[in-house]
Amino acid sequence: MDLLLGKPNQPLKKIRIIAEDAYAVDFLKGIIKKLKSAGKIPSEIEVEEIRSTKGAGKIFSDKILGILRVWEKETDKILIFVDADGKPVNKIREKLERLKRNLKNPQKVKEIIFEQEIEEWITKSTQNKPSDELRRKEMYEKDMLPDYVNRVNFNDPKLMNLRSFKEFLGALNDP
Repeated sequence: MDLLLGKPNQPLKKIRIIAEDAYAVDFLKGIIKKLKSAGKIPSEIEVEEIRSTKGAGKIFSDKILGILRVWEKETDKILIFVDADGKPVNKIREKLERLKRNLKNPQKVKEIIFEQEIEEWITKSTQNKPSDELRRKEMYEKDMLPDYVNRVNFNDPKLMNLRSFKEFLGALNDP
């Protein structure tokens, strides 16, 4: 029992994350830290590891399946971030479901699929490729992604209405 707050201590919820984009690793670390500070996700969440597949499509490889099999034994939840790059999200989700069928605990795996790419959380747009939009307006380069954490405003209704962001919050907040 936490005597200061008068409520039982909550156990840590250990999560691991895998993303296609190498620069998403530090960006997601920053977003999760910011979400905790803002009280949008439980403070008990502990990110044990974030990895990148270092390329589109590699999420569906045997190597990643092997990593997922090890992780599912060691952690409470696994988040997989995938860019749809304008392709139908349901097709990407079907491929991920096929991948998850090879796991003993597929319910531990939650997928977050971007309509385009992770930069949609910055631009709040899924119509065009967000990184191209940022490149045109701000001379953005992919390696700058972690520097944009503070541009993600959790009070912006456009962000809160993005399917990918809602999936992310839902995955972090579900038991």
